Amino acid sequence: MNKDDVYYEFVVRSKKRDKLLKQLKRNKINLKITYQYPIYKMKPYKKFYDKKLEKTEKFSKEIFSLPVYPGIKEREIKIICNNLIKN
Repeated sequence: MNKDDVYYEFVVRSKKRDKLLKQLKRNKINLKITYQYPIYKMKPYKKFYDKKLEKTEKFSKEIFSLPVYPGIKEREIKIICNNLIKN
């Protein structure tokens, strides 16, 4: 990491995403699903794809974003990680 790096998303994948997000929310950890459907289905990109992208479809149901921002505290990171490990 250098002074010019900008992190606005930290996207991860889990086959049990929805269950995991519900459990984390109960523990007051709100993670978000940044791309709720495959990017290739978005209006600007539709004209470039004429077939279904199966892996993209699958992965879009598994990805979510972990909190990442300049002010996040190490203690908060540990809480998030410990909750992910438990689930």
